[in-house]
Amino acid sequence: MKKLLLILLFIPLSGCSQKSYNDITSSASDIQLYNLKEINLKDDNGTKIILYIPNDLENQDNTISAKNPTIAMFESYNENFDEGFNISIDKLYSKYTEEVSEKEYIEIVEKGFKQNYNGDFSFIIRGLPPAYEDVKVYSLDFDLMIDGKFFGRRVLYCKDKRLKGTSLYDSQITEYQYITLHNKRKYQFTIRSYSNIQSISSLVALMNTIAGSIKFQENDAELDPNNANAYYKRGNSKFDLKDYNGAIADYTKAIELDPNNANAYYKRGVSKAYFKDYDNACKDVKKAQSMGYDDFFNLSKSCD
Repeated sequence: MKKLLLILLFIPLSGCSQKSYNDITSSASDIQLYNLKEINLKDDNGTKIILYIPNDLENQDNTISAKNPTIAMFESYNENFDEGFNISIDKLYSKYTEEVSEKEYIEIVEKGFKQNYNGDFSFIIRGLPPAYEDVKVYSLDFDLMIDGKFFGRRVLYCKDKRLKGTSLYDSQITEYQYITLHNKRKYQFTIRSYSNIQSISSLVALMNTIAGSIKFQENDAELDPNNANAYYKRGNSKFDLKDYNGAIADYTKAIELDPNNANAYYKRGVSKAYFKDYDNACKDVKKAQSMGYDDFFNLSKSCD
């Protein structure tokens, strides 16, 4: 039965995909290295967002609404060194975002860019704010994962005409923008640096560490106590965080509410295997298979 645990540790559990993804989730040591502070946000539909940002950034007054999709903005400027830094978090809700998962959304954006625009960055520039000038789009990435979620990223350099007359106008803007879907809504995280003196390598590392700290959480108080799928999804979030005890508890609740939830049985079995509870792990995996779960990696055979 130990063979089961070895299989679980070395294969993806969510399915088989030819595309590989780059996990840029930040570690605790990365966050500590840059002395980042924890920020907890809550949008207007109860979703909690956690991220870590530089200590000197201050929260700007903001009220989210249909006309203002910005959930929060943090800024810091140093006129003595002609430097600035800001982070904005925006949310977009539309009928289109209701129809796809986060992974599908990122894949659609990638496919559209490659097929409709032939991968030409000049089409990206046309869609930017008119105030942006001297724009250079450096990269577009569609293969990122942060805390178990799929993300896309756009990197560009530019100047902003709106800053004419200020000490920041001659500073290069480095902009990293990350997008994902959560609860059928698009979330956009934009990180900007205004500086001519900070090294690109250290700046890139800092921005990726900030983005890699993004986490979405549901408000437990608002979790529907009769919704099996809600417990299953929360269990998946805990599983991704390696909170296997918490995941088992949520999968068990999902099974109590929906005894035919093969997915919950399977993931509970996987979670139990991490505690070397092989007998019960195998029972759950086999139960899931008997209910029609597609045991692609034949984990149940490892229990024989």
